[in-house]
Amino acid sequence: MEGARSSVKRNPPASGLAAVPALVILANHTDPQRENVGLPWAAGCQVIGIFGYRELEREHPRGLIGLTDISARNTVRASLGKNLKSFTAPWPLFLEMERNVDSSFLHRQTWRELREHV
Repeated sequence: MEGARSSVKRNPPASGLAAVPALVILANHTDPQRENVGLPWAAGCQVIGIFGYRELEREHPRGLIGLTDISARNTVRASLGKNLKSFTAPWPLFLEMERNVDSSFLHRQTWRELREHV
């Protein structure tokens, strides 16, 4: 069984704040009617690990936003930075997102302008 992947940047600049909405949009690019991203309540790294693997059991695995646990954020702030969130993409979703990059918003003027100003 293929695993779940997690996209984590160390000490992201302000533009890192635009990354989560961008990943949500990209995850919904092919089928915006489906719930393709979730934000479950979980302690620490459960979203990256246990919940990410559990998504593989679904017909349409979702991406998961993580690092929202207040205690964990307090603990990892020194090593990961204070404005960090994680986005876990189960392998099938990751491959779908990767296939959609060329036809996505990432090549549009709006995204280029946003990247310049954050």
